[in-house]
Amino acid sequence: MGSGNGKRDTQEITTNNYKGAGRTLPPNFFLSNASFSREKAYNEMTTNDIIHSTILLAEDEEETREIIKGILEDSDYTVIEAASGKEAIEKYNERQTAIDLLIFDVLMPEMTGKEAYEKIRASSPAIKIIFMSGSLDDIRSGEFNMNGAPFFSKPFKLGPFLSKVREVLGQ
Repeated sequence: MGSGNGKRDTQEITTNNYKGAGRTLPPNFFLSNASFSREKAYNEMTTNDIIHSTILLAEDEEETREIIKGILEDSDYTVIEAASGKEAIEKYNERQTAIDLLIFDVLMPEMTGKEAYEKIRASSPAIKIIFMSGSLDDIRSGEFNMNGAPFFSKPFKLGPFLSKVREVLGQ
């Protein structure tokens, strides 16, 4: 008998085993990653590694933004949210000295994640970025050159995503 966390009829997963319990995830938001262990990931990090890391997360889809924010907060990162590229620039300008990493969706209304990143980078050339997108067709077209920045295609594996966040932050 299962734990009751999975709902076969609606294809949703409701989490109940960590901070933020009760969060409902869409099916396959994060692809399974049998080699990833949350306990192992926590054991590899120390409080000093992550206590001062603040991430600006720009994602126009509210449900996706909330899920990623929750996962990052559960990993002890501070997360500032933005729903568009324009809002991301505003939030960055308000708290730029506190922000260590940008995680931006590539395709957002008003301004793409890449455009927002370029505007932020004009005043803060050392700012770190991770791009993500659920629309690979636009990325493959060559319209968006990420200039070597890390990129994740949604849905993505949780373990490699959190590992990349730590790597980019130099942890």
